[in-house]
Amino acid sequence: MKQLLLIIISFFAFSYSFSQEWKLIDEGANGSETYIRPHSDNSAWIKKTKSDVPLDYEKYGFDKTTEGYTLVLYRFDCRSLKLGVLASNFYNNEGEVKYSKQLKEYEIDMNYAVPETIGEFWLKSFCELD
Repeated sequence: MKQLLLIIISFFAFSYSFSQEWKLIDEGANGSETYIRPHSDNSAWIKKTKSDVPLDYEKYGFDKTTEGYTLVLYRFDCRSLKLGVLASNFYNNEGEVKYSKQLKEYEIDMNYAVPETIGEFWLKSFCELD
């Protein structure tokens, strides 16, 4: 009985900690949602639902799109107020990868967050994480 109770408690503790990884930071008027999930001390994944993703990147690039979601790994510099993309992944609604790219360290382009833009909002969201 004690083992069963321990297993149940462990399962719920694991489920709770797993579900807490993504933090909702924005809800759009079109029903889209934006989440943030820390990756390291200076980076985080941003997940945006109801995004335009390439229908077939190899064939059309981003000229033809469908609805899906994006996962983009950003590096943040809270002191200098800069951010840059480390990796990006685009998925259709069925979870199929439609485009994926990872940058090498020397390719990362850190840019200042422009005031009143989504970049500034994401930078502030990251820098204010507990």
